[in-house]
Amino acid sequence: MRIRHVIALLASLTLIPTMAAAERDYGTAPGGGRSAPLDWTFGDFKLTLSGRAQTLAALYVGDEARLEDGVPAEEPGFRLRRVRLGVEGTYGKYLTIGIEIDPLQSEGRALFEAYIGSEGPYWQAFVGMVKVPYSRAARLSTLDLPFAERATGITAIAPFHQLGLLLGGKAWDEKVRLDFGVFNGLEYGSSSLGGWTQLDPLQGNRFGGVAIAARFEFDPIGKMTAGSSDLDWAKKPLLGLGGGVLYNHGETIRTLGFGGDLQFKWYGAALLIEFLQMSREPVETPTSPTNQITPVKQRTLLVEASYAPIAQWLDLAFRFEMVDDNLELKDEGDFFGIGAAVTGTLFKGHLKVQAHYQHRRERSGLALDNDVFLLNVEGRF
Repeated sequence: MRIRHVIALLASLTLIPTMAAAERDYGTAPGGGRSAPLDWTFGDFKLTLSGRAQTLAALYVGDEARLEDGVPAEEPGFRLRRVRLGVEGTYGKYLTIGIEIDPLQSEGRALFEAYIGSEGPYWQAFVGMVKVPYSRAARLSTLDLPFAERATGITAIAPFHQLGLLLGGKAWDEKVRLDFGVFNGLEYGSSSLGGWTQLDPLQGNRFGGVAIAARFEFDPIGKMTAGSSDLDWAKKPLLGLGGGVLYNHGETIRTLGFGGDLQFKWYGAALLIEFLQMSREPVETPTSPTNQITPVKQRTLLVEASYAPIAQWLDLAFRFEMVDDNLELKDEGDFFGIGAAVTGTLFKGHLKVQAHYQHRRERSGLALDNDVFLLNVEGRF
């Protein structure tokens, strides 16, 4: 009878238009600003539901703004950015099963995240659609972003969810963490700033090859909380140091990436700095068509600083990024990005409202009119 009730509940929830779920966090303590999920306990089994709907209103858009260049809007108006629904079940202490769907296919597919695994005080092991352990900024959940969108350079270089196996070890009260992942071979998008393609998991390893990623994190003072802001007002300084490597042994493109990062939080002030570099080189005899015929080296530097004048309620953020989509070319893909945002978190985290202005200054090529001013409204449970 209980199982029938649960199935009926899940079926009814799929009819709700404003849904989505929290992406699974890896290696961080809970952070402020999130709403409490819905959960039920049936003996040793715990079921958790969470969801959200996010709408962007582009109040100002430059005449030369293009989505393929990483700009969030091309014309003034509304854009339904994310709709997510997630279900996670835990049995006992160590078995976890999770599914998150994306009805909009905003990241390229309907299935956003799916995993089964185990996590304890010294280890974690998950198989399925999980986040690649490479970039700190890329592993942050979009629930906690102090801006309406991720930094352009991060989305251009770092892969996000991919199908494979994730293993991790933890020590010193989880302040030292090492994650290692093996995934199906990855495919890069057609645009130089478009980032990695989110492959259909039903197709298996369609493009062949294997991707390997590893990430090391060290929190010498205390375990870092989720997100890049400090809405919790950490009472003692939190410092996080990390770095990652990525190697994609594809049958068409071979990729090597590396990076390092630093994160700091204390009494509402927060800082995130990350550097990433990636080299993509076509093989001599590719097994599938490709537009890339010469090696490409990309680089980005991200600096995000924020301050929460009212804990749990208000956050002010500033972003600077330097992006070069091809070190061998001097064109519009070389730019400085400057952004500022104000975020209000209301109704115990169930409503998030952001005003975000983004400016680009091209370092080479033409100066483009691609600034945007966004209003982001997100409801979540």
